[in-house]
Amino acid sequence: MGFAGTFPRYRRATDDQVEIVEIVVRGRTGLQVELSSLPPGSKAGTWRSEKLRKKVLDVRSGTDTSTLPRKLATAARSFRRAALAFWRESQGHWSSDARSTRADDQRVLAAVARALLDGNAAKLAAAASRLDASTFARGLAGDFPWNDDAVNRKIWKCAAVLIRHDPPKAIAASLLTSAVELLCEGAKVPTRTLAKQVLAWGKPRMRRDESLARQVIHVGNNRAYRGQCARAAALFEYVLDCSGDGQHGEWTAVATASAVFSVLSANRPTPPARPLQERVLSLATTSFPKDRFVRLNAACLSAELGDAESSVEHLLAALKLRIDPKAVITQPGLETARSDARVARALRGVRAPTKRAASSAGLLPP
Repeated sequence: MGFAGTFPRYRRATDDQVEIVEIVVRGRTGLQVELSSLPPGSKAGTWRSEKLRKKVLDVRSGTDTSTLPRKLATAARSFRRAALAFWRESQGHWSSDARSTRADDQRVLAAVARALLDGNAAKLAAAASRLDASTFARGLAGDFPWNDDAVNRKIWKCAAVLIRHDPPKAIAASLLTSAVELLCEGAKVPTRTLAKQVLAWGKPRMRRDESLARQVIHVGNNRAYRGQCARAAALFEYVLDCSGDGQHGEWTAVATASAVFSVLSANRPTPPARPLQERVLSLATTSFPKDRFVRLNAACLSAELGDAESSVEHLLAALKLRIDPKAVITQPGLETARSDARVARALRGVRAPTKRAASSAGLLPP
């Protein structure tokens, strides 16, 4: 499989459709045999938005080559049966009525997406009551700029409607993020009530879907890098609240380092609650003990919590994992740990940078 390309092997036009069999070979992904159905009068490579496909064979590039002849022979034996079934399924798909119906469906889906992006809860509720659940969900599944705060504010306006349905993960993550941040900012009573409803709605979904939790963590990580540590810490706390005991598979080393960074008092306008600091420190020490940024931030947090010995242990581990020694020298709050003889030996010969010591504690991974 040292080459790539698409090779039409079979093409037949009928009154109802154009039938094509393609063998698609790509060096990275392997070999796939696909059936395709296109509208009458079209050519291969056209009408991609309407093209129907059915995969007959998929051999991944890592497959043992000795098994390839057997797989191809099996596919060849079933190929005619699969092709006939596919052609029957495709009949009528390209008729004028069918295509007109699909065009109407697209207009309906676009109206759902427009109501969402406009923040028009009344129109969205009307669409939800008029459409079946599957069509409404497809209307919400568009490719929206989820990192745009203005878009997230519009989505929040529709929160009361959305939580009565089952929105896609991207919308669910947007709602949960907005709810956490509104509570963090001290929103007014009606908004606080809705925010609490959204978080209660999201909790079981977070527990059963790690990918949703990862999306919320991703937003928290972005907030930490923007210097919005109070918001970041609130998002990380919600994820921890939703996690089962010891279940932290959705966390990465970068996000964990960011979480520890976010609960350091020096990085926020007001100190966080000590129980949250202790939970985040527990996550850091059990999940990513071999990450240098996690260990450095854990050293800073341990020092803040008054555990001098643990602070020294984390700091020595961070140095052993090749954290920049100059960054250690400038860290506020690590004066006691740096005075320990073991740390002093590890830092021997390291010159302090000429610039003023950092006002924030810990480090975020680059």
